[in-house]
Amino acid sequence: MTIGVFVLLQVLVPRSRRQTGINIPNKSYWVEPKNLPRARRMLSADFALLGCLFQAFFCCLPPALVSASAAPGHPLPGWFVVALVLWPATIVALSAWTVAVRYRVSAS
Repeated sequence: MTIGVFVLLQVLVPRSRRQTGINIPNKSYWVEPKNLPRARRMLSADFALLGCLFQAFFCCLPPALVSASAAPGHPLPGWFVVALVLWPATIVALSAWTVAVRYRVSAS
């Protein structure tokens, strides 16, 4: 299901004719006709990366749950706790980088 959502976003955003649904920093710059193809490519790549991060985290869940349920009182594995902390931190860092660097308007 998760993969389907991100694949759908990756397919629909580049083909969209209307720019009302696009929510990016410096939108007025990126929806100009000369910049729009690049913005669509960047959004598509961002959706792909975000989808991969979500899928990687969701792939960690079943082994962690099986490991934790193997014996009564067995805790979650340490690697999953690390993943549980790193995953949202990575999403926040990626979002900050996207706003501050990736969609920054060039000086020229």
